[in-house]
Amino acid sequence: MIERASRLIERVSRLIERVRRLIEGAGRLIERVSRLIERVSRLIEGSVRLIEGVGRLIERASGIIESANSTTNMGRGTCPRVPKKH
Repeated sequence: MIERASRLIERVSRLIERVRRLIEGAGRLIERVSRLIERVSRLIEGSVRLIEGVGRLIERASGIIESANSTTNMGRGTCPRVPKKH
């Protein structure tokens, strides 16, 4: 009877050790996932800032193009023709 109890105690103690190692591994995994989430979050924030910057550049470029078009069209048809020299 004592021998059976001793074996049972040994098995329970091995199970407890395995559970402890599993919990430690899960803790390390949670830390790694947490760091990965932080990195992905910073990457997304940087991407958003980049997209916003590109949007502002496109707005500025379209404004420049619009103003260039309006200044080139202003004088059309109003300049007198210069006669050609023969």
